[in-house]
Amino acid sequence: MDNRDIENKLKESAEQITVKDFSERWNNIKDNITSAEEREILVESPVFATNEETITRNSDAKKRNSLIIVFSLFAFLIVALAVILPLTLRNKEPAYFGPSDLTHVFPDGKEQFFETIENAGYDIIDLSRYETEECVLFYETIGGELKGGELSVIDVERGFICQIEFYDNSIKLSEGFIDGNETYAVGSTVIEYGTQFDGDLYTTNALTKHKNIQYKIIYMSLVDDCTQIFEELFS
Repeated sequence: MDNRDIENKLKESAEQITVKDFSERWNNIKDNITSAEEREILVESPVFATNEETITRNSDAKKRNSLIIVFSLFAFLIVALAVILPLTLRNKEPAYFGPSDLTHVFPDGKEQFFETIENAGYDIIDLSRYETEECVLFYETIGGELKGGELSVIDVERGFICQIEFYDNSIKLSEGFIDGNETYAVGSTVIEYGTQFDGDLYTTNALTKHKNIQYKIIYMSLVDDCTQIFEELFS
């Protein structure tokens, strides 16, 4: 059989094929298509499966992620505190000055002197029994805040002069002021002092802190009796 005979046979077979309508063909294949789509959904979306092991695994993953977030925040807070806290504490530290950083102001009389230090909250030792002279107020040069004061106590009959300086705790008193290492206690107040004799006068330099105020004292007397004046000033 040659090629033409084969071609004629194929045409005759094609004319005898009956094509089924669409509804009949759809009924035959729709179940297969629906089953395939359901299988695809199950493969792509395993999260919605009701398998108990899958649900447990997703729950564990959520807990692990939550713990990671909590630990990350905790670590961040530790780092932040390590940086911020030292800066905060440093800013709260008082600024220290020396006596040379202060401006000396002479008040208009002793009454104004004592009124000024009282209004500033300074509870200094009682000097009402003595004659006081040369009163000076010490102010911070830049800020203008009162930092202390100075006055002299004189007792001609007993033969002594006592120069008293007082400061708040922001003032660092100069080192080397005391020539000696003696101490004397009046109650809870401990006084460091040293006494020198130059042939005419006994000169005592002393430092102490009493009721949260620092005192720097130079006591000059005809006799060696500095402990007596300490008792009078701080008792």
